[in-house]
Amino acid sequence: MSNTEMTKEEFGVNLFECIKTISGLHTIRQQLNVAVHQEDAKAQKQLAARYHEAQEWLVPQLKALTEDEWTQIQARYPDVVTL
Repeated sequence: MSNTEMTKEEFGVNLFECIKTISGLHTIRQQLNVAVHQEDAKAQKQLAARYHEAQEWLVPQLKALTEDEWTQIQARYPDVVTL
C-alpha cells in the first residue's frame, strides 16, 4: 500500500459504506436513464426496484454517521441526501 492509500477502517467504515452505497445509487440511476431512453420497461421496473432497495439500505448508514461525516456527505452528495 502506498503512502497515500488508507484502509476503510482508517477512512471510517460507516463513511466508506455510505459512499459505496451512494455510488451504487448513482450507477443505478444512470442505468435507469438508459433503460428509459431505450424504452425498456422490464429493465426500468427491475432497476427501479434495485434503486428503492439501495435507498432503504442507505437510511441506516446515514444515521450511523458522525456529525462531521454527515456534513461531508451533505456537501458532496446533495442529490442523494434529499431522497
